[in-house]
Amino acid sequence: AHVVIKLPHAAYIIQENDLEMAARLAAEKSWQRHNSSAKVICALAKDVHPIKGAPHGTVRVDKLFRTISVKPQSN
Repeated sequence: AHVVIKLPHAAYIIQENDLEMAARLAAEKSWQRHNSSAKVICALAKDVHPIKGAPHGTVRVDKLFRTISVKPQSN
């Protein structure tokens, strides 16, 4: 699952709680939703690209921003 957070400008620093909320939402919509913990990768939109010929929603991440471990919202 993917979640995109729109920033007001390039120099904007996203708040930690906003990043964690987006990560929980992504975990809830992913195959990890029934796990007690889910690892979610964070990347800038410019570093995420669809892979030609791959199933819909499959992406390549050129540069990883960070990885967050969260508890999916449904648990």
